[in-house]
Amino acid sequence: MSFLTIRDVSKSFGGLQALRNVSFEVEPSEVVGLMGANGAGKTTLFSLIAGHARPSAGSILFKGRAISGLRPDQICRLGIARTFQIVRPFANMSVLDNVIVGALYGVRQERSRAQAAARAMAILTDLGLAERADDLASSLTLSGQKRLEIARALATAPELLMLDEVMAGLTATEVAEMLAAIQRIKDRMPLTILVVEHVMQALMQLSERVIVLHHGEMIAHGTPREVAIDPRVITAYLGQPP
Repeated sequence: MSFLTIRDVSKSFGGLQALRNVSFEVEPSEVVGLMGANGAGKTTLFSLIAGHARPSAGSILFKGRAISGLRPDQICRLGIARTFQIVRPFANMSVLDNVIVGALYGVRQERSRAQAAARAMAILTDLGLAERADDLASSLTLSGQKRLEIARALATAPELLMLDEVMAGLTATEVAEMLAAIQRIKDRMPLTILVVEHVMQALMQLSERVIVLHHGEMIAHGTPREVAIDPRVITAYLGQPP
C-alpha cells in the first residue's frame, strides 16, 4: 500500500480541463517534486489532495483511505498540510500565535496553550524565526512570511507536507537559506514532502523524484537527472525537440 496514491485524477472547471488522468504514487519519507509551467495543473492537484476542491474523476488515497470529498480540516487532521503560493498570515497576530493556531487545530489538537507554544517555538527555531516570535506577522519580509507559512503547516503535525512555491520571489541567498531550513526540518521530522517550485535548481536539489505536468497531463517522471534530459520535457519547456 502506497502512502499517497493519485489514480486517474481529472479536474475540469467548466470547459477548462485543468487535469487529465493523472496517476502516480508517493512512498513514505520521499521528497517528490511537481514540475510544470504556469497552468500545468500543479496547484490544482495540491487543492484536490488538500480538500479545497474535488476531482471531477479519479480517486486520491492517503495511507489506503479515500480522501476525495473530505473537508480540508478533516484532511488536515489525517496528517496532510499545505502551504499556499500567496502567503496570508494572521497579520495582526504575533508570529508565535500564528503557529500556535496550527498546533491547536491540527492532528494533535493540543489542549494546553503551553504545549502548543513549546511546539511552535521548536518549529520557529528550525525555520530561523525564533527571534521574531513576538513580532507581528505583518512585519516579516516576504522570505520571513514564507517561512512562517511553512511553520504554520508544520504545527499541524503532518505526515505529508505540500510546499507550493515557497521560494518564489526570493533572492539567491534567501533560496539557499530556505533549502537549508527545509533540510533541517526533514532531518528532524518523519515527513513525506510534495513540492511545487519554479526555481528549478532548488526543485532538483530537493527532490528524489520529479513528476512533470504539461497542460494538465503527466508527461514524464523519474529522477531529477532523468527528467532534465527527457525529450518530452525539453520540448514542453523550449517548444522544440532537443
